[in-house]
Amino acid sequence: MTSAPTDPAAPTHECRRGHRCHARARDEEGRWHGHGVERPDTLCQDCEREAFAAIRCLYDDWCQLEDAKLSPPPRDRAPKVTRTALYAVPIRLDIDTIQSAIEDETLSWASILTHGDPLPEHRRACVAACVDILSTHLGTLVDLPRRLRWRFSAHPDGGDDLVRVGLDGVDAVLGLADLHRHTQSVLGLADIRIWLPDSCHVCGVKALTSAPDQETVTCQACRSVWAKEEFARLNGVGLLEAPDSKRGA
Repeated sequence: MTSAPTDPAAPTHECRRGHRCHARARDEEGRWHGHGVERPDTLCQDCEREAFAAIRCLYDDWCQLEDAKLSPPPRDRAPKVTRTALYAVPIRLDIDTIQSAIEDETLSWASILTHGDPLPEHRRACVAACVDILSTHLGTLVDLPRRLRWRFSAHPDGGDDLVRVGLDGVDAVLGLADLHRHTQSVLGLADIRIWLPDSCHVCGVKALTSAPDQETVTCQACRSVWAKEEFARLNGVGLLEAPDSKRGA
């Protein structure tokens, strides 16, 4: 028996991403809700599709990070030099950290999917194999049950503690997708945003940006999103098109 489509305005269950859901809806009281899903603690189709696409990019991300590791960082991210460096071109730690995270996370989840099948020892080949495994078993990955995993957690007095946390397939998919976004940010490949002069009518913060194609408007403070027609109707303003209104993400 086929169940009736879930009403996104009043869903039985909500997308795990909640107010950050790509297909979220706002109720009469102005609160944002994730799109309706049939099963609890799952992702809606839009969020799942975006996360899957990001995971498929992780091998290319790793290769781009490898190429950029010895390149000088952008001026706004370069550390202040107070003495002569030991090496003329030091390795960028921000890139090395994300690379290591891609290696660790793809290996960990790929090993779970294959039940520990052997993988290449060479770093590049291992990442390629792991991302291939993940990309061809994304449906299985996102449905993995919760299991205990070791994770480092920041200690209030400084340093990190090794703790065990429960993670399921949705946690895996969202975490892996975040690595793609972190890569794009570190490499300076994030989309250019068009910043609007108006304040957000939801949170009151002046943090409205338009997508490069100007099809959507997002508040970078409360993460509210509107289609351009809805935004114009609610706010009575147009989108800025002047070149000087653009700046990096």
